[in-house]
Amino acid sequence: MSIWSAYGLAANPFFQEELRSDPAAAYPIALHVGRDAEMRLALRQLGGGTSSRMIVEGAPGIGKTSFVNKLKAEATQSGMLTHADPVRIVADSTVLSFVADVLRVLLRIRTAHGLDGDAFWTRTARLVEGEDTMAGGFTLGPIGVSYQGGRVPAEAPLGTLYEVIAEGVDRVTKDLGAHVLVHVNNLENLGDDDAKRAARLLRDLRDFMMVAGAHWIFVGASGVDYAVFREYDQVAGIFPHPIVLEPLSETEVAELLRRRYEHLAREGTQLVPPVEPSVAADLYGLYRGDLRNFLRLLSDAAALALGVEAIEPLSAERIVAVAAPRYARAIERRVGALDYQHLSRIVSGSRGGEFNVASAGQHVGIGQSGTSRLIARLREAGLIVQVRTEAKKVFYRPAGQVLVALGLAAGTIVP
Repeated sequence: MSIWSAYGLAANPFFQEELRSDPAAAYPIALHVGRDAEMRLALRQLGGGTSSRMIVEGAPGIGKTSFVNKLKAEATQSGMLTHADPVRIVADSTVLSFVADVLRVLLRIRTAHGLDGDAFWTRTARLVEGEDTMAGGFTLGPIGVSYQGGRVPAEAPLGTLYEVIAEGVDRVTKDLGAHVLVHVNNLENLGDDDAKRAARLLRDLRDFMMVAGAHWIFVGASGVDYAVFREYDQVAGIFPHPIVLEPLSETEVAELLRRRYEHLAREGTQLVPPVEPSVAADLYGLYRGDLRNFLRLLSDAAALALGVEAIEPLSAERIVAVAAPRYARAIERRVGALDYQHLSRIVSGSRGGEFNVASAGQHVGIGQSGTSRLIARLREAGLIVQVRTEAKKVFYRPAGQVLVALGLAAGTIVP
């Protein structure tokens, strides 16, 4: 029998999966908490014209995808057409691959509404789903996009691809009497070269973003607005400033857990909270908004200690104590013993708070260039997070899992 049953729950309430707009989903959007002001702003932007563009940005793990899924559910209630799984921009994305992904979205929207295909949509389906891979190819409609052996030729002109998207959106909006909302994701963890490639891609796609009847939501990590969307004036001019998701408050995190407990409660059994919402809210301070990794901590601690001694909630001290050795070993394996030792000294010397290259170098006793390389490695491993820049000095803080690994309790952290 699952340990969750002993606590009166049907499943693990500390799941990290995104919330889905389908009411019958295992983790429905009704569990979403907070960000009401950001939601109102997003809905106003969507209703502002025949087409629109929006950027949603925030730190990794903060809950961007669930926020956008709720936004899509709200937009659907207002009569807009949308889709479940986002279009993704990856390192090797091209205009051609992006167009194919958007056409795939349009096809699935039509299919979901029970519409039959005509010649245009039949050829579009073959283009994007690979139904026809015969040599010799064919032409997509009257506008001349050839499909050869399962591939659109790389030399296909942008103007022609624009016409394909424009016709596809026009047909969907006329057939179904509503505008289309397209969700584009994965603009996270971009290095400088990746950001520049994404910026060039959006520059080439600029006119596609203006197609009547199409509304676009781009989702990425903090700073993606300036790194990608402000690189070229012709792109910056059509995108408003981003909707920035700030960390949930401790009160909101407590409410989030209460909703999850209620949703997963087994009928006819007594509910025992695995972690009291108020206790969890205090621990959330370790993660400073990284909701995904915070929930992973609770899930990991539950797997290690829940119900071992008694069917009762775990304390904050117990959660940190059981998770710390596992997290410490994992971090040391990831970066090596020496870098882990340096990280420990930096965190201890800064009392779990902010530090810069100069102060970190003092804590570990190495020069500036060596400290800079150390900081770069720790940041790439996700063990430290950049928080601000002041007078040309960049300040960092340890990630939540580092504080747990070193056994630091929430009350010892210096803001």
